[in-house]
Amino acid sequence: MEVVRVVIDQLGDVYPELRQRATHIIDTTRAEEQRFLDTIEGGMKRFDELAPEKTTQGSTAIHGTIAGEDAFKLYDTFGFPIDLTELMARERGYSVDIAGFEAALQAQRTQSQEERRSKKVGIEQDLLGVGEWIVGTVGATVGTILDAAAGTKSSRATRSKNAGAEDGGLNSAPVGTFTGYETLDVNTDVIAKRDLPDGRAAVILRETPFYVESGGQISDRGEIQGDGWRVDVDEVRKVDGRTAALGKVTGKVQLGKARATVPRDRRRDTERNHTATHLLHAALRQVLGEHVHQAGSLVAPDRLRFDFTHHGPLTPHQVSEVENLVNRGILDGIPLTFEQKPYAEAVAGGAMHLFNEKYGDVVRVVTIPGLSVELCGGTHVRNTAEIALFKIVSETGVAAGVRRIEAVTGRGALDLLRERESELKEIEGLVRAPAGGAVKRVHALVDERRVLEKRLEEAMKSGGGDAIKSLVDQGSVVNGVKVVAANVSAPDLPSLQAMGDALRQQMESGVGVLAASFDNGKNTMLAVVSDDLRGRGVRADTILRELAESAGGKGGGKPHMAQAGIPDAARMASAVAEAPEMIRKHLALTA
Repeated sequence: MEVVRVVIDQLGDVYPELRQRATHIIDTTRAEEQRFLDTIEGGMKRFDELAPEKTTQGSTAIHGTIAGEDAFKLYDTFGFPIDLTELMARERGYSVDIAGFEAALQAQRTQSQEERRSKKVGIEQDLLGVGEWIVGTVGATVGTILDAAAGTKSSRATRSKNAGAEDGGLNSAPVGTFTGYETLDVNTDVIAKRDLPDGRAAVILRETPFYVESGGQISDRGEIQGDGWRVDVDEVRKVDGRTAALGKVTGKVQLGKARATVPRDRRRDTERNHTATHLLHAALRQVLGEHVHQAGSLVAPDRLRFDFTHHGPLTPHQVSEVENLVNRGILDGIPLTFEQKPYAEAVAGGAMHLFNEKYGDVVRVVTIPGLSVELCGGTHVRNTAEIALFKIVSETGVAAGVRRIEAVTGRGALDLLRERESELKEIEGLVRAPAGGAVKRVHALVDERRVLEKRLEEAMKSGGGDAIKSLVDQGSVVNGVKVVAANVSAPDLPSLQAMGDALRQQMESGVGVLAASFDNGKNTMLAVVSDDLRGRGVRADTILRELAESAGGKGGGKPHMAQAGIPDAARMASAVAEAPEMIRKHLALTA
């Protein structure tokens, strides 16, 4: 931490952001240090499992070998260099399978190389990066009209096998104009097209209402219609600086006149979510501090996701406060303004921007007066009142010093509230509570259950009444020792453990094996041993482990009580039946 403070002090004049965000930087570094220490602690626990300490008494004998895969996991997951693992292992009398470690390391490198190669090949073979584009020549649309009037046909398109080729590729096509800020329905021209496999096509329009994914906002969907053909647009991409709309084709796409449409409801929902992220960003900075900056986002029609810098989880009160601030901005009905400004001027004016985003010389500034000023090329509502409602769904951590909020707006928020209202009504019916009385009724039920559990525990500790006494009476005597082995009814593990404690008390001297199938469908076997027999070396965990293995289960515990999960209830019952004979063998060994 001292190093961080020194850096801030010495470089704060050159980089003012260091002093402005000093508290956040220090808190984040401290949290990162703690995470590192926690990782090291986890690695040491794993190392202790792989190489438990043993008394060597000066001996150099090797107690065992740490497998290469385990050594690699210590390196890959916990950051233990192999030479450190070797040193610690040697101190405890263990060796390390270096050849196995190298093999695991090489396997990971090979896998990473193959993944990178596959990704590169996938990019190179992108259907929009290679293949034949048909591009309209300059004046093609006018030429088409003149040809129709003259009753002749002429070819006014060029073909290119590589987009952007000098011999008439996409470089010869206009860049096109995005009209989606103003209109969702536009009469335009197809200036380039490319047929794709599976009856699909890529289309470039002179004017397009289709937003291409950028700044977290996903691409539009919609429809392009021409004379005798239609493209159902389900994807939008940038190709050599141009916007290409992709989709399933009905008929055959032709260059020339077309009508492009983006569904109004889908776009409006997206706009609500995008403007809400700007309000959310401003609210987070007001509640948590100015160290909060956007670290990523997703804006879709059905939801929004906003990642931001912060060193720890938000409290329920902070979440509620942020949500209230956003909804206050919505209820105030604030008109948004949109301006084109030089980048330097916009930033100097206080516009928020992403440090890892590339901006042009001229940028679009989206302002919600009094609340937010951000550089943003996305689509937005005209007035915050159009958002209608904002509801946070979750707040979680996604990386060191980065939190994530997921939320819904407008119709999505209304649907969420209706869903929760329906769930509340169902709960009211289940607990037989009047409208608005579910919380009070659930509290009463919880208190009632707590009282019943306490009574059950006390009953079990006092001997469990006739049920436990009956188990003891039905038990057998093996080598002079009382042995109880039975299948019993118990709703859960604590109840079964309470029965085991009661059985130990009533037997005074003996071994007990109880098995039960719980209400949740799980099967558990429990073994108990009285204190006097433990003194003779009879152990519940040893007995239980052998019984569990015979029934296909696993478990463990302490010398006086142990438990195991058993997958098959029928095999568990068979193991209980065989328990007296198996216990006889254990008693003989400790006699």
